[in-house]
Amino acid sequence: MNRLLRLTVFILMLLFGLARAMTHHNTPVAQAETPAAAAVADATASEPYNPWGINHTPPGASQPVEPKVLVRDRTGQFHIDVAVNGRNTRFLVDTGADLVALTPETAQSLGLNISAGDYQPVLRTASGTGMGAPVLLDSVELLGRRMDHQRAVVAQGLTENLLGQSVLREMGRVELKGDTMVLMPN
Repeated sequence: MNRLLRLTVFILMLLFGLARAMTHHNTPVAQAETPAAAAVADATASEPYNPWGINHTPPGASQPVEPKVLVRDRTGQFHIDVAVNGRNTRFLVDTGADLVALTPETAQSLGLNISAGDYQPVLRTASGTGMGAPVLLDSVELLGRRMDHQRAVVAQGLTENLLGQSVLREMGRVELKGDTMVLMPN
């Protein structure tokens, strides 16, 4: 069931990305007619995917030199604490997710007011319709790097927050070595 949920969230994020790709890239967030979350980046691209032209690192800001090593937990997954809108938030590192996905409970604790009307059906599967609400996070801080105006989605039925490629891609490389995951900052 957990894999089905992650697959549903992944497809949900892919659909948000496709919706965004169909709209004009210079459309302000407040005026966008379609729910945009993130697009799938070309894995072979030499530069990080940045469709909104947002500079996430201030000029002169330093990057940490040391990589972050995560160890698989008893479920076989990798988790990390990330500061979202200034609050410590626990995430499952999901290299297959396109962007950050939050549980409705986490969204509420971060002060993101999501109403029932904000959720839209974005996916049909054998088990039903996946509902999500696109949001814009003020900031995401990880490994000493702050990324402002980070797009995310609040997904109904999600049981844990997912840290996806929209953040991981900007941090640097991710390497799996046995029971460890190494985040290598740029």
